[in-house]
Amino acid sequence: MAENILRDANADDAAALAALSRETFLATFGHLYRDEDRDAYIAQSFSPSIQAAEIADPKTRHRLAERDGALIGFAKFGAYKLPAAIAEASARELHRLYVVEDAKGTGVADALMRWAIDQAVADGAAAMYLGVYQDNHRAQRFYARYGFERFGEYVFEVGAARDAEFILRLSLPRAQNGRQNSR
Repeated sequence: MAENILRDANADDAAALAALSRETFLATFGHLYRDEDRDAYIAQSFSPSIQAAEIADPKTRHRLAERDGALIGFAKFGAYKLPAAIAEASARELHRLYVVEDAKGTGVADALMRWAIDQAVADGAAAMYLGVYQDNHRAQRFYARYGFERFGEYVFEVGAARDAEFILRLSLPRAQNGRQNSR
């Protein structure tokens, strides 16, 4: 079996990241939306030019998982952007964690999650947040294993569809002087 390789994204990854984003979004959520709404969302969220801009953004980080030279998953991490007020100015957000179907259950998502948590701790964040579709129970179980708890809700729009999303929160140990404290 081929080894999974984790690495940071670079500008040359934009087209492959766009393709992976489309593939994984369609596999998980494609059936929920009218074709025209789904296609418009994908075009405005996952084009190569949008991925290139996100990779170039110094406030956003991408970690890619590869097997046999092909992308099989990624995590997108950065500043908090969810539509809910929070108390922690230092909070970070896991914007996306997508893994192709045949790599689910192989440890790829775990490796990407550990990377995101490590990034948040290194940034001195008090908490990390994410949004998850209310009916994506598999993802919710995965996040619960890491200690994420339900914090709130918001509406995620894809064309005419209005999906209820849960906001999950993970309290983080604070890094001080290069060491973590268990606050």
